[in-house]
Amino acid sequence: MNRTEVFELARLHGWSQPALDEALRASGTTPDARDWHALATRFTLVAGALALGVALVFFVAYNWQEMGRFGRFGVLEGALLVAIALGVWRREHAAQVHAAMVFAFLGTGVLLAFTGQTYQTGADTWELFAAWAILGFPFVMAGWHGFVTTLWLIVVNLALFLYFTMESRWGRVF
Repeated sequence: MNRTEVFELARLHGWSQPALDEALRASGTTPDARDWHALATRFTLVAGALALGVALVFFVAYNWQEMGRFGRFGVLEGALLVAIALGVWRREHAAQVHAAMVFAFLGTGVLLAFTGQTYQTGADTWELFAAWAILGFPFVMAGWHGFVTTLWLIVVNLALFLYFTMESRWGRVF
């Protein structure tokens, strides 16, 4: 029996709050301490991966002048490889794989932005986000989790928004 069914029974039969609480406990649908610990562990791992991704951006940006082109590429590619290796090495621990894939997805975007900044490819902004969405999709599939999927959907929507807001042969859409 799931929570929805318990709530439906409580509504139909007019149960009191203590009766509803007892039914939820008996059905096993209320989280216990272990469930809360698992949630906190996942949250802190993904938040840490997000913080590391942002730290990678700031590290390269702050040291832009002091680091050579190959040094910058080495730091970014090394961080990306470490995230992928961690995801493969710890594949039996789902929360760690999710965190590694969040970092790898963010690292892909940073690497593409750095490439565009270094070599001035002439690509439009929407093309950067579209390439990020395409190249980051394997990380989304490997770490199929709500947060990395949400990040990917944001990038896809941003690419589409930027594409359709630019001048095109059909005129302005927005």
